Amino acid sequence: MRTIYQIDHGFLGETAEIEPGQPAPAGWTFTAPPKIPRGKAAKWDGENGNGWTLVPTAEEKAAQVAQEVMQQAQQLRERLAAVDAERDARIARGKPHPFPDGTTGTVQLRHERDTVNVNAVATAGTALMAAGSSDTVSFRDAEDVTHTLTGAEAVQFGLAVMQWVSAHYAAAWAHKDAIRALADRGDVQALADYDIQTGWPEQEVEEASS
Repeated sequence: MRTIYQIDHGFLGETAEIEPGQPAPAGWTFTAPPKIPRGKAAKWDGENGNGWTLVPTAEEKAAQVAQEVMQQAQQLRERLAAVDAERDARIARGKPHPFPDGTTGTVQLRHERDTVNVNAVATAGTALMAAGSSDTVSFRDAEDVTHTLTGAEAVQFGLAVMQWVSAHYAAAWAHKDAIRALADRGDVQALADYDIQTGWPEQEVEEASS
């Protein structure tokens, strides 16, 4: 058996044994470190051909702290990105909307074109109201059902959809504030365990009706 030595963030980590003839895995070396006196640490400098060098223990601790800070920053970025992805996925599933004709349909909000369609209906409703017209405007939902709306109903429809989307952004902001607070406290485990599945508009509606 041959002994290999782990290069852990630039410093001596664990040792392990491998079969003769096997190459050292990435992040490990066959080069044995020197005897390490009290107050010193072994630092890998193999890229410059020097192998292990002895440095003050404080340098190793500083490197570990810097690595932890980088890992926490990466964890924070990933958690915030997960909130954005969750928000966008929930909006893209569409808004269940009760229409004035007594049926409930899904307002598609998958992309910008869907948002433009909703805004066009609301804008048309505003124009009908301004003109005092009794004409109507139509909207076709995700279930391919066409709903006929008066001017006032079209405006209310647009406002309801806008408020629903805004509620998702508000929920995302609340999640992000909570996540940043955990990161500021350095609570790594709580940050990893933080549940981003709660507190969204659809869930609040389901809970209120149950």
